[in-house]
Amino acid sequence: MSQRISLLLSFAFLFCLGLPRTSLSDQVTLVDGRKINGIDFKPNKKTGKAGFTLENGKRVLIPIKAIKKHDKTDGKEKVTYKGKTMTLKERIKIAKVEKVKLEKQRVKLVEKIAQGKKDSKDAKKEFLTWNKRDQEIILGKTLLNSKKTDARLYASRELVEFKSSYTSKCLIDAALSDKKNDVRKSAFRSLRILKHEKTPQYILPYIVQGNEKQRIRASEAVREFPSTDAVGAVLVTLTKSWSGFGRGFIFQGTQRAFIGDYELVSGGTGFSIVEVADPVVSQVQTGVVLDVKVTRVESKTHFLTLNKLTGENYGSNFELWKRWWIAARKSIGEKTVK
Repeated sequence: MSQRISLLLSFAFLFCLGLPRTSLSDQVTLVDGRKINGIDFKPNKKTGKAGFTLENGKRVLIPIKAIKKHDKTDGKEKVTYKGKTMTLKERIKIAKVEKVKLEKQRVKLVEKIAQGKKDSKDAKKEFLTWNKRDQEIILGKTLLNSKKTDARLYASRELVEFKSSYTSKCLIDAALSDKKNDVRKSAFRSLRILKHEKTPQYILPYIVQGNEKQRIRASEAVREFPSTDAVGAVLVTLTKSWSGFGRGFIFQGTQRAFIGDYELVSGGTGFSIVEVADPVVSQVQTGVVLDVKVTRVESKTHFLTLNKLTGENYGSNFELWKRWWIAARKSIGEKTVK
């Protein structure tokens, strides 16, 4: 009996392999009657929005309450682009490739502006013809990815003109991760000017998940951008590494920034979907984790941060800090954090 079932399953599997695979697309019908075609429809009940890649390659967020119906199509619908007929998915793929190519060209233009040579004036004029959102995104990409120090410095200064979470995240990553001290300082100055309300929140992952240098810099940064959550993040890092001043971990490798997700830029109203999704900067790390003793420099930095944030003074006695936190965390609030 079991052999017969196994044989039937094998035939079913082979039959499925022989079937033609269709590339499914998405069609969204809005409550106002409009129909929008695209791919990669991904609703998120937690945020109340659905991610959707449109025909032009742009990723947008649609409020779920604005969606009347979502259907999968067979992927055979045709569109015309530059005189050629192709499927919707092929069109979007081309749009994404063109977008990446255009962004690289625009980063080079910003690099040319930063050099301050004769042709930099013409480059600046072209830059000013872009809409503000494109200017911000390209400056952020220049800051995170350009190999030229003068271009990263230029981008870190120019980004103060923009107030979004995207700008704040780019500046934080540069302030904590850039190899050049001048760039880190410039990015930090811009953060001070911006005073984005979520800056403390965006720093916390670097305290817990960053490499040693990032953890130290992030710990120092939250003294200037304090938050209640920072106390917990610092103690979590110390907990991971504290055992008779004992064993911890240090990450040895590389970190690269990339666009990991999207969030709505300014909220939108009603059933509007014209808001462009705001890229969320994430990081990917490649390398190895080493089991080593935590340096005294890092531990000393964290203990000093705890003192600055809370006003308490337990020195480098981790056990006393931990007991205090257990007792105080329920009512810590703004009164405890300076």
